[in-house]
Amino acid sequence: MSGAAAFPLSDQINPSIVPGNSDLATPDVTDLQHQMGLASGFASLGSQQGWTILPRLSLEEEFTDNVFEVGAPRRWDLTTIVAPGVTVLGDSDRTQLRLDYEPDLEIHLINGSQNLLAQQFNGVGTVTLVPELFFVDVRAVAGVQASNGGIGGLGTLGQNGVGGITGASLGQGQTVDAGVAKNDRTQTASFSISPYMLFQFGDIGTGKIGTTLSESTASSISGFAPVPLVSGGTNDQHLSSFEQYAQFQSGDVLSVIRDTASADAMQSTSGGTGVTSSTRATVSNRVDYQINVSIDVYGQIGYEDISYSGNSALEIHDITWGVGTVLTPNPDSQLSLGYGHENGANTFTASGHYALTARTILTVSYNNGVGTQLEQVNQQLNQASVANNGSLVNSQSGTQLFVNNNALGVTQGIYRYNYLTFGATTILDRDTFGVTIGNSQQTQLGAKTQTSNGVTTGTLSWTHELSPDLVATATAAASLGTPTAGNNSKSYVAGLSLQYIITDTLSAFARYSFYDVQSSAANQSWYQDLFLVGITKQF
Repeated sequence: MSGAAAFPLSDQINPSIVPGNSDLATPDVTDLQHQMGLASGFASLGSQQGWTILPRLSLEEEFTDNVFEVGAPRRWDLTTIVAPGVTVLGDSDRTQLRLDYEPDLEIHLINGSQNLLAQQFNGVGTVTLVPELFFVDVRAVAGVQASNGGIGGLGTLGQNGVGGITGASLGQGQTVDAGVAKNDRTQTASFSISPYMLFQFGDIGTGKIGTTLSESTASSISGFAPVPLVSGGTNDQHLSSFEQYAQFQSGDVLSVIRDTASADAMQSTSGGTGVTSSTRATVSNRVDYQINVSIDVYGQIGYEDISYSGNSALEIHDITWGVGTVLTPNPDSQLSLGYGHENGANTFTASGHYALTARTILTVSYNNGVGTQLEQVNQQLNQASVANNGSLVNSQSGTQLFVNNNALGVTQGIYRYNYLTFGATTILDRDTFGVTIGNSQQTQLGAKTQTSNGVTTGTLSWTHELSPDLVATATAAASLGTPTAGNNSKSYVAGLSLQYIITDTLSAFARYSFYDVQSSAANQSWYQDLFLVGITKQF
């Protein structure tokens, strides 16, 4: 069953399964070092100990033939993009940290009203204050979404496009950020800090208590520089949450049986979401039975008390239950399947990763819940690990996070949502292939007029090493559905980029992208050609 709490999914007793560069399955460690280094700045540094701080500066020039993204009249513009950034990787006895921050300044030659400063940030870290006892988890995300949704299902929230001299040129993030008109951009951000304590009782078990403070915002970009975590505009949204958490998990004393008892309480206040305040309290007990090294079955039972007040009022008070299995066919693969009752409805859940070969990884995640869109962002952030390409992924399955958030339009209200994400990645000696498929469905609850909308998205990418210093990346993406209620939309994105590594700290790149959006909503059908050239210097 998927948890409704915001407390981090990954911690000292439930570590992330997302591999670093030093954890590649044999025999690919030597063969793939160079290719993964080209694919992202995180990968080439992932196995280093200590602290690495790498500032950089990207300068880009962009041409578009439809700067306002309208059917007519189409207007061209030249845009200068200045994007300083910094990558920080820390691996010490007391701190583990992976983050990247990049503000993107866009200055338009003709249409100065389109000038803006957008923010991009991905980061996850853990600080050990008292070894084996007291820890602090910190994580944050900031990115730009298409306010109306769609556009191939792409967006910069949680996605790659940062991290070293190659990240700024090969990732999807910056392309979409630069390709979306200002009046269709929403700056979304979420931050959380979670101090918690672990208590070891030998073979009897492990206890955990902790709390989480979180802030999340979604601000339409109407001014020059929207500030993450600061809202105040007419259409802006904000969420403040305070959560308390306690858990006890039995140890080896019960042999093939593991019992996990947990209690969680969360209080939130919000604005611009259709909700003024909410409370959520849950208790549950789960018993796992290990049949053998490959098969685990479980059952759980509990109670939930969920309350929302405001224009969208909702009450859920009922028993929760679930049954499922965890399959571990080999040391590099795991799949969890479940069915039960949670958040007021009967639901399926699935999460897993499967090593098809030493070079190919399949990932899947199907989760659901009840909450506002900002609560969904906060929930996904607390599942996150930073992958080698700098994007945020589910720490237990490896699936890309925020794919569904980027596909949907930014709206207010309480929703019952279902998110399915499937991914496949193959890394060869000179090629990297990637596939991501997402399906997002949400139904509004607690309002007089209930609406439903959903989007199916697909993304293909192929990175090919033409020479040790020249890399080409081709991408294609599509989305189909209703990103906002009553708005039937189809969108397609295709792109080709070339990157040349001049020195270890200097790269040049060129990119062409094509966008085509077909929408039933007025003035939202358009197409655009976008050309971009630039350089990135790492200091």
